Amino acid sequence: MRIMDDSAFPDPTDPHPRCIRYDPKKLKIISGGVSSRQVPTSPPQHSNIIRLYGYFYDVKRVYAMLEYAPRGELSKDMQKFNFTHARSATYIYQLAHALDYCHNRGVIHRDINPSNILLSVSGELKVGDFGCAVHSPGSRRTAVWGTLSYLAPEMTSMDSMHDFKCDVWSLGVTAYEMLCRRVPFKKASEEETLLAIQNDKIDFSFIDCEEAIRFLKRVLERNATVRITAAEVIQDPWVRLHAEASLTQCRAALEDWEAARRATATTFMSACTSASTPSSTRT
Repeated sequence: MRIMDDSAFPDPTDPHPRCIRYDPKKLKIISGGVSSRQVPTSPPQHSNIIRLYGYFYDVKRVYAMLEYAPRGELSKDMQKFNFTHARSATYIYQLAHALDYCHNRGVIHRDINPSNILLSVSGELKVGDFGCAVHSPGSRRTAVWGTLSYLAPEMTSMDSMHDFKCDVWSLGVTAYEMLCRRVPFKKASEEETLLAIQNDKIDFSFIDCEEAIRFLKRVLERNATVRITAAEVIQDPWVRLHAEASLTQCRAALEDWEAARRATATTFMSACTSASTPSSTRT
């Protein structure tokens, strides 16, 4: 998929929808089928989910009108910067809120990874690309979908069933990558990577925080029935400690910025009013 010509949208801070063009032949699918009526899947409405305003299609392409996230993919920031525990936990906190919202409505994303997570102009996390998502209330699935390095163990075989817990595993891989700057399972071939996801011991030696390691062990639990939910991710001690402190600082900074902006606007308007008022004429 690709975004349409940026010249059609001159203001990069404008939150109006952008048009994304999909080639149906190049949609990310490992197995299973999809019809033009199913692409793109309409995402739920949440502050941490990219909003889909509508879509249309012709015989060649599907066009989606999506909320614009000017800072682009999270993966680009992860390549450029070392993520602190505060920044990592804040993004995981927002991601877990988005997933919990989806899961409570019977939606499984099935392709959570940094390339499908976008950032707004203020740095707020936005989950996007629901092309692999499925509405599956009360049932378990067997088709294999997603991005290889982020697949949950139960999704690496057509013989296994999966449910919303697969999104929590992918969140865990994303969190690990934030803290270690690499994914936990990546081998020379697809077959070796699949086997590593199923069997290899995870190396936590790159992480210097015991609470972070305990969190990662909870989300990267191979037994999906034991793995925690997105709601439990939000309540995890490591996430709460670092994310809430970071969010409090962000809110305080935003409030200070808003106060300064209002004060500047008031001063400007007062100056304009004074300049436009005619001087009194002496008699």
